[in-house]
Amino acid sequence: MRTGAATARRAARRVRGDAVLSAQQTEPALNALRAGEAYLAITYHYSFRSQTLPDGLESEFLAADPLVLLAPPPAHAGVERDGLRALADADWIAAAEGAPSIDSLLHNCRAAGFAPQIAHRIDNFGDMARLVEAGAGVTIVPRLAVPRELSHLVAGSVAHGTRQISVSRRRGTAGHPAVATVVHALKAVIRDRAAAPLP
Repeated sequence: MRTGAATARRAARRVRGDAVLSAQQTEPALNALRAGEAYLAITYHYSFRSQTLPDGLESEFLAADPLVLLAPPPAHAGVERDGLRALADADWIAAAEGAPSIDSLLHNCRAAGFAPQIAHRIDNFGDMARLVEAGAGVTIVPRLAVPRELSHLVAGSVAHGTRQISVSRRRGTAGHPAVATVVHALKAVIRDRAAAPLP
């Protein structure tokens, strides 16, 4: 999760000591926790899916990250008037089949009454935003994943779903000083980032 790695880097700057960061998807990150190869993992799931943690792990909720529509600014007026339906004929940018975020895009488009024409597949939200900036299409991503310099692409929030961000750890380690310090720093970083208003 690239957003998680960036958040962890900012959090690591707020604490003393060495921190080794590894960007992984949720399942490998949880496996690393179980194997004792990591102390913490920033994990996420979408609100329309449940998350079951492996035995021996626990998680603490950090933030609900709303989903937003990214589109070139000239399309924003149509979206304000007609919602997602205004982009029914647009080229869409989505993650690869099987990625959790693809469900959020498909669910929202179907709720608006159309099936999206997926023209590009890419697994990094920042790169999706850059493709929108280049005029290659439109997409739906979590708000915290939008690079600040591309926030002008946000056409508004979408109706269905949020990305639920948590920090996961081995059960019984919450009181460890280093773990508690990093979790505290993560909460502060995410709170600061989430407080930035939508354009």
